[in-house]
Amino acid sequence: MVDYVKDNFLNGRRFEGLPDLNAQGTHWLTHTANVRVHATTRQRPVDRFPQEKLTPYGSVAPYQFNCCSARQVGREGYVSFERSRYSVPPQHVGKTVTVEQQDQKIIVRAAHMIVAEHPKATKPGQCIAAKEHVEALWKLSLLNVKAPTPRWEMTFRQIVQATPLELYQQVSL
Repeated sequence: MVDYVKDNFLNGRRFEGLPDLNAQGTHWLTHTANVRVHATTRQRPVDRFPQEKLTPYGSVAPYQFNCCSARQVGREGYVSFERSRYSVPPQHVGKTVTVEQQDQKIIVRAAHMIVAEHPKATKPGQCIAAKEHVEALWKLSLLNVKAPTPRWEMTFRQIVQATPLELYQQVSL
Protein backbone atom coordinates (compact mmCIF):
# COMPACT_ATOMS: atom_id res chain seq x y z
CA MET A 1 0.00 0.00 0.00
CA VAL A 2 2.80 2.45 0.87
CA ASP A 3 4.61 1.71 -2.40
CA TYR A 4 1.36 2.23 -4.34
CA VAL A 5 0.85 5.66 -2.75
CA LYS A 6 4.50 6.63 -3.25
CA ASP A 7 4.71 5.44 -6.86
CA ASN A 8 1.23 6.41 -8.08
CA PHE A 9 0.38 9.51 -6.07
CA LEU A 10 3.45 11.20 -4.61
CA ASN A 11 5.92 10.49 -7.45
CA GLY A 12 6.47 13.62 -9.54
CA ARG A 13 4.00 15.86 -7.68
CA ARG A 14 4.59 19.19 -5.97
CA PHE A 15 2.61 20.58 -3.06
CA GLU A 16 2.23 24.15 -1.86
CA GLY A 17 1.66 23.08 1.73
CA LEU A 18 -0.48 20.65 3.70
CA PRO A 19 -3.86 21.96 2.43
CA ASP A 20 -2.69 21.46 -1.17
CA LEU A 21 -1.40 17.94 -0.41
CA ASN A 22 -4.75 17.04 1.23
CA ALA A 23 -6.73 18.45 -1.74
CA GLN A 24 -4.64 16.59 -4.31
CA GLY A 25 -4.77 13.41 -2.20
CA THR A 26 -8.56 13.54 -1.93
CA HIS A 27 -8.87 14.09 -5.69
CA TRP A 28 -6.49 11.17 -6.39
CA LEU A 29 -8.43 8.86 -4.03
CA THR A 30 -11.78 9.81 -5.57
CA HIS A 31 -10.74 9.66 -9.25
CA THR A 32 -7.91 7.09 -9.30
CA ALA A 33 -7.19 4.87 -6.28
CA ASN A 34 -10.71 4.03 -5.12
CA VAL A 35 -12.19 3.46 -8.61
CA ARG A 36 -9.56 1.10 -10.01
CA VAL A 37 -10.02 -2.69 -9.88
CA HIS A 38 -7.85 -3.99 -7.05
CA ALA A 39 -5.42 -6.75 -8.05
CA THR A 40 -6.17 -8.96 -5.01
CA THR A 41 -9.92 -8.53 -4.45
CA ARG A 42 -10.80 -7.97 -8.13
CA GLN A 43 -13.20 -5.26 -6.93
CA ARG A 44 -13.11 -1.49 -6.87
CA PRO A 45 -12.35 -0.16 -3.35
CA VAL A 46 -15.29 2.27 -3.63
CA ASP A 47 -17.62 -0.74 -4.09
CA ARG A 48 -15.90 -2.77 -1.34
CA PHE A 49 -16.01 -0.11 1.44
CA PRO A 50 -19.69 -0.66 2.41
CA GLN A 51 -19.05 -4.41 2.83
CA GLU A 52 -16.08 -3.84 5.15
CA LYS A 53 -18.20 -2.25 7.94
CA LEU A 54 -15.25 -0.16 9.10
CA THR A 55 -15.44 1.92 12.26
CA PRO A 56 -15.45 5.64 11.44
CA TYR A 57 -12.15 7.26 12.34
CA GLY A 58 -13.72 9.99 14.48
CA SER A 59 -15.52 7.49 16.73
CA VAL A 60 -12.32 5.79 17.94
CA ALA A 61 -10.71 7.11 21.12
CA PRO A 62 -7.17 8.38 20.54
CA TYR A 63 -4.38 5.97 21.39
CA GLN A 64 -3.04 6.49 24.89
CA PHE A 65 0.73 6.46 25.14
CA ASN A 66 1.85 6.10 28.74
CA CYS A 67 5.45 6.80 29.53
CA CYS A 68 6.86 4.32 32.08
CA SER A 69 10.16 4.83 33.85
CA ALA A 70 12.05 2.76 36.38
CA ARG A 71 13.00 4.79 39.44
CA GLN A 72 14.64 4.03 42.77
CA VAL A 73 12.79 5.19 45.88
CA GLY A 74 15.03 7.51 47.88
CA ARG A 75 15.63 7.21 51.61
CA GLU A 76 13.05 9.91 52.26
CA GLY A 77 10.36 7.81 50.53
CA TYR A 78 10.07 9.77 47.26
CA VAL A 79 10.65 9.08 43.57
CA SER A 80 11.58 11.75 41.05
CA PHE A 81 9.62 11.96 37.82
CA GLU A 82 9.74 14.78 35.29
CA ARG A 83 11.50 17.14 37.72
CA SER A 84 9.00 16.66 40.56
CA ARG A 85 8.92 14.28 43.54
CA TYR A 86 6.14 11.88 44.53
CA SER A 87 5.76 10.00 47.83
CA VAL A 88 5.79 6.22 48.05
CA PRO A 89 4.99 3.98 51.06
CA PRO A 90 8.15 3.68 53.18
CA GLN A 91 8.42 -0.11 52.82
CA HIS A 92 9.60 0.56 49.24
CA VAL A 93 12.55 2.77 50.23
CA GLY A 94 15.65 1.70 48.33
CA LYS A 95 13.67 -0.45 45.89
CA THR A 96 13.15 0.09 42.17
CA VAL A 97 9.59 0.96 41.15
CA THR A 98 7.88 1.86 37.87
CA VAL A 99 6.48 5.37 37.51
CA GLU A 100 3.86 6.02 34.83
CA GLN A 101 1.88 9.04 33.76
CA GLN A 102 -1.74 8.55 32.70
CA ASP A 103 -3.36 11.81 31.66
CA GLN A 104 -2.93 14.06 34.71
CA LYS A 105 -2.20 11.23 37.15
CA ILE A 106 1.10 9.68 38.29
CA ILE A 107 0.97 5.96 39.11
CA VAL A 108 3.76 4.16 41.00
CA ARG A 109 3.96 0.37 40.73
CA ALA A 110 6.09 -2.16 42.57
CA ALA A 111 6.06 -5.65 41.09
CA HIS A 112 3.04 -4.72 38.90
CA MET A 113 0.99 -3.61 41.94
CA ILE A 114 -0.06 0.00 42.29
CA VAL A 115 1.51 1.34 45.49
CA ALA A 116 0.85 5.06 44.99
CA GLU A 117 -1.30 7.39 42.88
CA HIS A 118 -0.89 11.16 42.78
CA PRO A 119 -2.14 14.07 40.71
CA LYS A 120 0.54 15.22 38.29
CA ALA A 121 2.57 18.18 39.52
CA THR A 122 1.44 21.44 37.98
CA LYS A 123 4.98 22.83 37.77
CA PRO A 124 8.53 21.44 37.99
CA GLY A 125 10.10 21.11 41.42
CA GLN A 126 6.90 20.31 43.30
CA CYS A 127 6.81 17.67 46.01
CA ILE A 128 3.54 15.72 46.01
CA ALA A 129 3.01 13.63 49.14
CA ALA A 130 0.19 11.43 50.36
CA LYS A 131 -0.59 11.99 54.03
CA GLU A 132 -0.55 8.25 54.78
CA HIS A 133 2.95 7.87 53.27
CA VAL A 134 4.36 10.65 55.43
CA GLU A 135 2.67 9.33 58.57
CA ALA A 136 3.98 5.80 57.95
CA LEU A 137 7.49 7.15 57.42
CA TRP A 138 7.30 9.09 60.72
CA LYS A 139 6.10 6.00 62.58
CA LEU A 140 8.99 3.97 61.22
CA SER A 141 11.49 6.66 62.07
CA LEU A 142 10.21 6.83 65.65
CA LEU A 143 10.54 3.05 66.02
CA ASN A 144 14.10 3.14 64.74
CA VAL A 145 15.37 5.74 67.20
CA LYS A 146 18.91 4.81 68.07
CA ALA A 147 20.98 5.78 71.08
CA PRO A 148 22.76 9.06 70.52
CA THR A 149 26.18 8.78 68.98
CA PRO A 150 28.81 8.85 71.73
CA ARG A 151 30.93 11.96 71.93
CA TRP A 152 34.49 10.91 71.54
CA GLU A 153 37.37 12.59 73.27
CA MET A 154 40.96 11.78 72.73
CA THR A 155 43.72 12.90 75.05
CA PHE A 156 47.44 12.34 74.90
CA ARG A 157 48.93 11.52 78.28
CA GLN A 158 52.26 10.40 76.95
CA ILE A 159 55.04 12.91 77.57
CA VAL A 160 57.12 13.69 74.53
CA GLN A 161 60.84 13.84 75.12
CA ALA A 162 62.19 17.33 74.55
CA THR A 163 65.74 17.95 73.44
CA PRO A 164 67.46 21.05 74.79
CA LEU A 165 68.34 23.64 72.11
CA GLU A 166 71.93 23.82 73.31
CA LEU A 167 72.52 20.32 72.01
CA TYR A 168 71.62 21.44 68.46
CA GLN A 169 73.95 24.40 68.72
CA GLN A 170 76.84 22.16 69.71
CA VAL A 171 76.24 19.80 66.82
CA SER A 172 76.01 22.55 64.24
CA LEU A 173 79.48 23.98 65.04
